[in-house]
Amino acid sequence: MFIQVSLVFCQLEMLRPCLPSGVRCILADLPETLDAAYERILQATPKANRVHVHRLLQCLSVAVRPLVAEEIAEVLVIGHEGPRS
Repeated sequence: MFIQVSLVFCQLEMLRPCLPSGVRCILADLPETLDAAYERILQATPKANRVHVHRLLQCLSVAVRPLVAEEIAEVLVIGHEGPRS
């Protein structure tokens, strides 16, 4: 059930910036799976942030419940490798 809720949340977030006249077009183009929704989020993320967003999406995809802000912050801090040379 958590996966379904996550997919619906992602889909609603994609609809948020739409004007009423564009809703039908966006609805027809919404990702049908959570993996596809996460892929779209990752592709829309600026390259400088993709490593962090990818790590967060990995954690979200295996979480058995929604994560709280403190847990999300930990994900970003733990295992931070710093800039690559």
